[in-house]
Parts: sequence; C-alpha cells; structure tokens
Amino acid sequence: MYKVLIVEDMDLTREDLISLIDWERYGFELLPDARNGKIGLEYAKRYRPDIVITDIKMPVMTGLDLVAQMKKENIEAEVILLTAYEEFELAKRALQMGVRTFILKYEIDEEVLLRELNGCIEALKTKENVHKVRMKQYLEAILAGENEICKSDETILEWIGKSVLILLEQIGKPLMHPDEEGIRELIETEIPGSKIRVMKNSGGGILIFYRVRSCISKMHLDSEIREFITKVQGLFSSQMGLSMTASIGGMIRKNKDILPAKEEAERIMKGRVFHRGVCILDRAAKDEKEEFSAEIKDALRCVEENIEKDSYENMPGFLENVLCRSVVKTENLYIWRKVSEKLLYFLMHRCAALEQPEIEERLDRFKRDFQKMDIYSFMKEYEGIMEMLESSSDSRYSGKVRYIKAFMEQNYSRDISLNDVAGDLGMNAIYLSQLFKKETGSTFSAYLTKVRMNQAIRLLRTGEYKIYEVSEMVGYQTVQYFSKVFKKETGKNPKDY
Repeated sequence: MYKVLIVEDMDLTREDLISLIDWERYGFELLPDARNGKIGLEYAKRYRPDIVITDIKMPVMTGLDLVAQMKKENIEAEVILLTAYEEFELAKRALQMGVRTFILKYEIDEEVLLRELNGCIEALKTKENVHKVRMKQYLEAILAGENEICKSDETILEWIGKSVLILLEQIGKPLMHPDEEGIRELIETEIPGSKIRVMKNSGGGILIFYRVRSCISKMHLDSEIREFITKVQGLFSSQMGLSMTASIGGMIRKNKDILPAKEEAERIMKGRVFHRGVCILDRAAKDEKEEFSAEIKDALRCVEENIEKDSYENMPGFLENVLCRSVVKTENLYIWRKVSEKLLYFLMHRCAALEQPEIEERLDRFKRDFQKMDIYSFMKEYEGIMEMLESSSDSRYSGKVRYIKAFMEQNYSRDISLNDVAGDLGMNAIYLSQLFKKETGSTFSAYLTKVRMNQAIRLLRTGEYKIYEVSEMVGYQTVQYFSKVFKKETGKNPKDY
C-alpha cells in the first residue's frame, strides 16, 4: 500500500478529498491529514509518506515551503499540488522545484484524482527500480573491493542495524546464475519477518545479508542465525532440489564491514571438503604446512603399491575407513591438497602405462572437478576409477585364471587348493598351476595368501574383531600360524593394526 498525506487548510476541501475515492480499494493508505504546511511537515517526517497532496496557499507554512523543507529532510515523496486558477504562476514555480503535477481545485473528481495518483505510482516504481539498481551497483563495488565506497559510513543495505553475511554454495558444483530476487521473495514469503538482501557471489553461490536483532545474547543470536540458515537450506532442497552448504561470515554494521565479512565467509567455506552433504560452517579450517602423520604416509604407500600391482580388492574400504578418516582428522587444507595431489598422480601414472582412452577420459574429468568435491565424494570417484582399472587388469587374464581369482576371493576363509578349482573346471591341476603362474607371476598358494592378508588387514582396521577372530575368518586354524604368516607377508604384527 502506498501512504498518502493530505495537507489542506480548508476543512471542506480536505473532507471532500478524503471521501472522493475508496483509498484502500485502490492500494492507498491515508495518513492523518494536516490543516497547514507546518503540521504537514511534522507528519511527513514522522510517517514518511509516498505521496503528498497539498494546497499551495496555506497559513503558517505554504505548500511550496513544505516541498522545500521536505527536500531538506530527504523525504522523497511524489507531490500533487492543489491550486486555484489565480495561483497558476505559483504552480509553475512548483513544477520547477521538482513537484510532479498539479490539479486545479475546480477540476477535481474521481477520474482526475485517480489518474494523477496512478501517475505518482508509476514514478515511485521507477524511482524504486533506479534506487535498487544503484544500491546493487554500490554493493557489487564494495564486494569487488572498491575502497572509496567501502569507507562510506552510510549503509547501502535497506535497514539500519546489524546484519550477518551468509554464503551458500551448491554441493558438488557452483551455482553461477542464481535468481536473486526470486530467492529473496521465496525466503521472505516462507520465513515471515526475515529481512534479507540476496546477491550472487563472483566465486559461485549466493550471499545473503540477514538482519539480526541487536538486543539478544550471543548464544541466542548464534541459535537464531543457525535456525534461519537451516530453514533456507530446507527451502533450497524442497523448492529447487538443491543441496546447499552454508558458511557464516562476520557481522556488518557499516559499509566497511561488508568486504571482510564476505572474505571470512569464503575462507570458512573452504573447510566444506571435510564435511559430507548439507552442513553449516562457522569457523575456518587450518591451512598450515605440516608433515604427513605416519598413518597417512602408510596409507598413501599402500594405495600406491596396490595400484602399481593392479591389486584393488581391498581398496574401497581402505580409502574411506583409513585414508579418508586420517585426513579429515587433521582438518588441514594443506594436508588435503597434498594428499589429493599424490592420489591423482598414482592414477595418472598407472593410466599412462595402460593406454586406456575410456579411463583416461574419466580421469581428465576428475582432475577438472575434484576441487569442487568434499573428501568423501573424492574417494567415491577415486574408487570408481580403480574399479575401471581392476576391470582393465582382469581383461588381460584368460577366463580360467579369472575364475581361479574369483574362486579365491569367494572362498578364502575355507581350506581350499588348486585341486578344488581343477575339479570344478574339469581340468588338470598341473596345467592350471602353470597357466596361473604364467599369467599372474604368482603361485596359487602365494596368491591365496595375499588375498587372505588383504582381507585380514581390512578386518583388523575396523577395530571390531580380535586377532584370533580375524585368523579364523581368513582361513587359519591357529592364531600363532596366522601371526607368523602375517609378519612374513606385511612386515608387521597383527596387533600393529
């Protein structure tokens, strides 16, 4: 509704104006009316009207003086002057002062008044749009680091008081072309009472300036901000099908606070790599040069050796349960960058030797996109490429050897021998032994031991089983013999895991 202030010294004319149209029906709210310019100015300062209808000649303060004083008070209302025929020269002077239009008193009727009021509405909409564009340009300039605007004390947000800056980014890929006004309307409609400003971020995602209450404790303020963000994330999910990670930047009181708040939100957002799915981040992850822990070094060595040997059976669980967990525990972006670089190098080195175009194409996409992934998504894609390597590796073996390997993987917990496989295939055991050694470079028993040790390591690392239980699960009747073989094959004792 547009607020309208009527200023007229003649009671009859003022009452006629008030009763001339159904103001609320046409989208107007009538403010208390004033009988002279001085009272009109007080009301204008108090109520900040959108439209002022005022007589030119009045006692105490004229309509022209009222217009001049309103300009000094930065009251940017549209003004309609009421004038008699003999006041025409005054009306022309008023137009030169920026008054939009005037109406001759003897011509006033419903049609004339509505025509002029609608003209005021169009002018207000134009000014509002121009103001929005200008404020957006100022805000974009501040976010881009143009310091001369940042130093201004006048806030360019649409409210007075504290605001918090929230950065939202789509999980997995940047949200490059958000509908800023559409998002704003959705949030303000679905979360009544929220006062926000929405801007796209140059690095992807969106920035939300959220007005917060000043007179509450920090604990309640933090809770209020998190509750708001959770609701917004829910709206993105339910209304747009988007999963969004949020980071909370700093508080904003003046223009100079905006850029540091955005930079803080971006710095905090980098830590999303250590979190799975939708989350709210409020502190920055470490980004300091550190040596790898012994656990990470061992895990990387294990991955490298298994990839070089085309031995992928134990890798999926290992990546998530050991390597991923060890890196997340550091919460150090430097460590994660170095680990991801090494992991990518292992794949690149192996793929180059295999010359498999399909795998190389997927690896190229992975190298382009991995920086947008959290560590869990990274490991999942890494496992996918290793599965392709495993399939490629298996394709080099004959069907008989692939059958023998699969037989071992399915039956390693039992007491099995090459004779069992030969019986299944109806073939000579000696011939199969020679074929297996020729294609794999390993004997049946040595390969079976490797399979059992890989499974034992996987089970021990879960921490769910005792050593004697693992021994039985991988096909050994005594824990002593299991420990002896384990030490010989891995160089470590079972208890080291």
